[in-house]
Formats: sequence, C-alpha cells, structure tokens
Amino acid sequence: MKYKYPLLLIIIGSLIWASCKKIPGYSIVPGSSTGNGTSTGTGGVTNGTTYHTSTMYNTGPVRVFSKSGEILDTAIIGRFARRYFTGGGSGSTYLNGYNGPNKQGDFSIQLGAGTAALIMGGGYISTKTKFTGSDIRMTTTDSIIDPLSGNDPLFLYNFKKSLGKYTPTYDMLFSPGQGGNPFSFTVRNYLTDYYATQSGATLLYPLICGTVAVDLTAPGVTGTSSTGFIINNKFSGIGNNGLKTADTVVLQEFNVVLVK
Repeated sequence: MKYKYPLLLIIIGSLIWASCKKIPGYSIVPGSSTGNGTSTGTGGVTNGTTYHTSTMYNTGPVRVFSKSGEILDTAIIGRFARRYFTGGGSGSTYLNGYNGPNKQGDFSIQLGAGTAALIMGGGYISTKTKFTGSDIRMTTTDSIIDPLSGNDPLFLYNFKKSLGKYTPTYDMLFSPGQGGNPFSFTVRNYLTDYYATQSGATLLYPLICGTVAVDLTAPGVTGTSSTGFIINNKFSGIGNNGLKTADTVVLQEFNVVLVK
C-alpha cells in the first residue's frame, strides 16, 4: 500500500468541505477555541517564517496490535508487516531505521504571530496557532461537516481518533435527529487540527502510518478487509480500540522534517 501525497488529499478535502454550506438548521458552536490570533482568510500568513519539507525518518519500530493488546513476538510482527505495511511510502516492508527523502508529498508551513498557513501548490489552509512548549497546534477557524453512513465509517472514526496523543480541539458526532442533524445517518462536525514540533531551526511534522485489517468472517463469508491510514499526530499508545477477535493493526511513527 503506497501513501502518495496524503497532505494534498487532506488539503483538497478540507477546502472543498469548507466551501460547502452548513446543514440547514444545524448550528454548532465549539465549546472553546484555541490560538491567540486571527485567520487572514485572504491569502494565508503574509509575514512569518516558512518551513519546507526535506526528509523524513521513523521514530520507533513497527508495532502490531490485536484485540488483546500489543503483539511483541518479532516473527509475528514481521509476518504482519510484510503483508500489510509499506511504512511511510518508502517501499520497505519492515522498517528499522528509515532516514531519507520525504515520501509524503512536498508542502510548506508558514508561521506568523498567532497564525499559520499550510501551503501546497496554489492552495493553502489558514489556521490559528497555539504553542505548548515546543509543540504547535494549528487549528482551522471554520468547522467541517462529514456524513458517516454505516458501521465501517463509525468504527474507523473512533479507531483513528483513539490513536492520537493530541486530542482534537473540536470533534463531535450527531446521530439522526440530534443536534439539529436532519439526516438519517450520523454526521461529524469538527475543526481540523495540524500538529508540529519546533526543534532548533526545523519543524517536525509527526505521522502515524499503518493499516487496520478487519476480519470479515461471518456465515458464508471468509476474508479480511484492510484500510491504510496516515494521521498527523503522535501515537497515544492505544492500538486496539474497538478491534474484534482476529482484527489486526500494524503501524509505525514518523517525523517529516521541514527546514527554513
């Protein structure tokens, strides 16, 4: 499974949804906001320091989780890694020390006074910023609405949300008929957060790259469905949230390095 230009997909998706109208009668006000600046809204940050992607490296080994917890048997880890994992788009199946060219697609982050812009090609996402020590949280100012129809999207939402060390600024689910949701399916309303850490003259953009393999065994059905994911976050240490017997997750953490 190759992870090509994931940030571009995130940016395009965010720009499209941000331009959509809100659900009629669906009014959501986040309980709190982060940052101490304002979004420019007309072209990103015009004054500030710009960091550009250069290299990437893994910050830990390949890890495998089942319903009962983390699997530490190296033979089993290797088997699942070879089957499901291509760590950070590098083409390797079992990474134990990747440090080389960035495989996630080029992008830039421009930091200003209380604001930031994530830039790729001709597009940008304008955000507010909040610093906690050297950690930076960049949060969009407009919420996004996504439909979640069926059990699989809800499982993936809860599973991926549990992987992240940093909790979202605002991320809520509304069942049909609740919170002004007029649809017959669940909707998600959220602000998008991006995370980075300042390290000297560089920014480190953390990623969790992996695959969740879900067992499909049922009367008359045998097989496995696998879904790859890349999350801009640090790993929470919880890799088995919501897994069933025979489900498996393989993942690895990376940092994309951005330089001035």
